[in-house]
Amino acid sequence: MCQSFGFQRGGNKSEMLNVPHWSEKCLRSSRCRKPDVDSCIHALTCTRCTDEQFACASGECISARKVCNTNIDCATGDDEHDCDKIKWRIVNVDERDGDQLEVRHRGLWKPVCADSLSDPDISLICGVVNSSAGSEFVGVRSRDLMPLGWQIKCTQEKCVVDGQKKCTTGVARLRCPSNDAESTCGRRYVDMVARDPRKQRYVRIVGGFDALPAAFPWTAAIRIRHDHTHHCGASVLSNKFILTAAHCFDDEPSLEYYEVVVGDWDSTEKDGNEQTRNLSRIVKYPAYKDLFADDIALVELDEDIRFGKYVQPICLPPVEFDYEPGKKCVVSGWGSLGEIGEGYPKVLQAATLPILPREKCVESSSIYESMSSSSFCAGYLTGGVDTCQGDSGGPFACQIGDVYYLGGVISWGEGCALRGRPGIYTMLVPYIDWIKRMAKL
Repeated sequence: MCQSFGFQRGGNKSEMLNVPHWSEKCLRSSRCRKPDVDSCIHALTCTRCTDEQFACASGECISARKVCNTNIDCATGDDEHDCDKIKWRIVNVDERDGDQLEVRHRGLWKPVCADSLSDPDISLICGVVNSSAGSEFVGVRSRDLMPLGWQIKCTQEKCVVDGQKKCTTGVARLRCPSNDAESTCGRRYVDMVARDPRKQRYVRIVGGFDALPAAFPWTAAIRIRHDHTHHCGASVLSNKFILTAAHCFDDEPSLEYYEVVVGDWDSTEKDGNEQTRNLSRIVKYPAYKDLFADDIALVELDEDIRFGKYVQPICLPPVEFDYEPGKKCVVSGWGSLGEIGEGYPKVLQAATLPILPREKCVESSSIYESMSSSSFCAGYLTGGVDTCQGDSGGPFACQIGDVYYLGGVISWGEGCALRGRPGIYTMLVPYIDWIKRMAKL
């Protein structure tokens, strides 16, 4: 607003104006009732000082290098106030890209360089800014290059300014779940209908479509820790447990080999909503031997998950939940796109699949004769839509009213999206008591 009046920038103080809400657009419109220019400038304490100058409360501009140098250079002495403290604020509020984080140090507000922050730092800053400014954010790296910003260094207790630098990788833009974000199983902040392939064209899970961020907030990814490659899918059950397929850990049972990521959308970018956790325990169903039966496992995480818009648990199904043929549910994951050379998708994929009659699956191929009584098949006998490698362990989420329940766990299949080769899923209902007991739900 100060710039709209021809000033360089705003000063260090601001006052509330006793007028209706208005913006720069409103300022330029003759239809908006607004204060006179003198009152506005006084309330905003606009200044003609440059970015490399400090605006004294008395109105004068001094070199930024004179701030906190133990010599009083402002007539009011405010250039030597709060020299050991740093202040945080968010500017340029943006729902899509996040809000730009700034820090006031030695009297100057500057952006924070993105490459100076790690995930633990972001969590710490989130708590500081939420408590001091009532704002919401989580770390998102911006591609906007800024010539000069603050380098931030954090310990487990606090963050301090560690000098200035050129922000060559961009400035920090932040979004965080609000402090009062509730955990409500099976509910979403983003409403999105998983498209039915028989009704319109779509792109792929195989044959699925790009999901919106936060559309399926219970979908988790199990990745190989050393290079962060995708391995299996999973479903968030609580802030401490996820549910997946037992066969995901057949080749490498070591806890240190894996990591779990929740809240993700684009697996190739730092969205800012991801939370990465290590594994503290893998609990396979006791009767599990191979993927043809009892292919289900719980994973306990080393640190609690924070719930918010992008991460929510899915509900366990009621005991009376039935696997009636024709019932349509949603699968989601980052599994293979199915075709040779296509590899894995960047963003979360999802698709609607119907439960098929058991006899239809058995008739389609002799391989389905090995399907256990606690498994079911789902998909289209015509092919084209299916789960694939890397989707194993992910959710088969069924909507009842406004709530999603975990009807099954993606388990196995013959090929991906082939005609007459639907996917096989582990039922949830037979394992509910075991899940509740082991995960303390």
